[in-house]
Amino acid sequence: YQRHRQGLADASHRLGLALQEAGQRSPGEYGEALSACGEAHQQAGSARTEACAAEELHVLSKLRAHDGKAASDCRRTVRQYEAAVHELALLRRARQDAQLAKQAASGDSVLAPTVEGDAAR
Repeated sequence: YQRHRQGLADASHRLGLALQEAGQRSPGEYGEALSACGEAHQQAGSARTEACAAEELHVLSKLRAHDGKAASDCRRTVRQYEAAVHELALLRRARQDAQLAKQAASGDSVLAPTVEGDAAR
């Protein structure tokens, strides 16, 4: 899109120059009309070039600002994810430690229910 707009501006400049040159070579009112038309095309090309530059400046600056914000959001989300994974590992370790402590306090082992069941038979 940007290249297309820049191409139109360049074409307008070239057409304006060509019309002005043709106007200088042609005598009378026809030559003046060609020169005036060439000047109008030159002005239109300049306006297009300025508009293209202004649009590029505003659009690209916003994209650059958004890029930095998106990267910041991504880093923050990764930190939150890593913190959640760490907390989950801590919870699993605490659960395992609690189960081991409970077994040690009660004196029963993991095999106690099986052994007691076989002894009752």
